[in-house]
Amino acid sequence: MNEESSFPAPAEAPAGAPPLLQEIRHPAERLPQTPPGLFEIPSGWALATYDVGGGRPVQLYQPADPDAFLESDSVLARHEADGYMPYWAYLWPAAVLMARVLQYAPWPKGTRLLELGAGVGLVGVSAAVRGDEVTITDYDHEAILVARENARLNLVEAQARQLDWRDPPAESFPVIIASEVLYEERNHAPILQLIDKTLARDGLCWIGDAGRTRAEWFAEKLKFTPFEYQLYDENYQPLAKPRFGRFQLFELRRKS
Repeated sequence: MNEESSFPAPAEAPAGAPPLLQEIRHPAERLPQTPPGLFEIPSGWALATYDVGGGRPVQLYQPADPDAFLESDSVLARHEADGYMPYWAYLWPAAVLMARVLQYAPWPKGTRLLELGAGVGLVGVSAAVRGDEVTITDYDHEAILVARENARLNLVEAQARQLDWRDPPAESFPVIIASEVLYEERNHAPILQLIDKTLARDGLCWIGDAGRTRAEWFAEKLKFTPFEYQLYDENYQPLAKPRFGRFQLFELRRKS
């Protein structure tokens, strides 16, 4: 959301890696009508294409103007009632780079995988296109509807369901992925608790981040958890420490 908006996007909006992003994402095409399976929103929907690697581009339905959606009467009324804002309407640059880095994933194709905070579903759908068995989750039921339709658009199967991080699923997963979930410090504890309860014993968790200061706080918190971590860049090359304003990937494993 731009600086003039009443409800700004999470602080430190991701800088990403502009040249690489220009290679990955193409200009979105505004659609003349609401796609089947989706719902009416202010400014309508757009269709965008992302070259995330693997030889097959991913197409997504996404809000044509996220600012107009977040400033609609229904969204503002909900924000006034409970403080919630549906930031899923934005496709953050870090999510685009996270989808691309999946081409370097060390787990075998077909692995059962849980995605947290899916938004419109680019990362989860990209994992499904790669061949993984994906369960896409988000707190917002509207985001789940969009992610489910985006899976169908790309002719892949993926479960999509609502998930509150404070109420982890009963089953475990060998891989958990997430992107842009660290921007509010209050979410760090429930995210880590969910990962601890849900990640399989020898599992792997990937969290993509835009290089926010709160990611450094998250790294500090990891010292007091059952997890160790390694940082990587958008090309899956190791980083020595968290960095500011550029994409970074947290790779978590349980301490031995």
